[in-house]
Amino acid sequence: MRISFLGKGGSGKTTTAAAFIQYLSTKYEHVLAIDADMNVHLQKALDIPGEAISLGDNFQEISQYLNLNRELKTKFIGTTPPNNQ
Repeated sequence: MRISFLGKGGSGKTTTAAAFIQYLSTKYEHVLAIDADMNVHLQKALDIPGEAISLGDNFQEISQYLNLNRELKTKFIGTTPPNNQ
């Protein structure tokens, strides 16, 4: 499952993503969260200690992992306004 949170700056993407990640972590043993925002605040929002790892440093490995099941149908749900497309 791949889920993205998109929107304007200050719209609550990081807060919403952190809450959703915390929920998923109660349902699944492994959850991969990638903060692609230039400000990179998701680690702090999740209270994860340590230094943030730059996406650029691991881009090839992350890209390969995310593309493994590319042939699966992708469902995109628009949010502004909500729709089923």
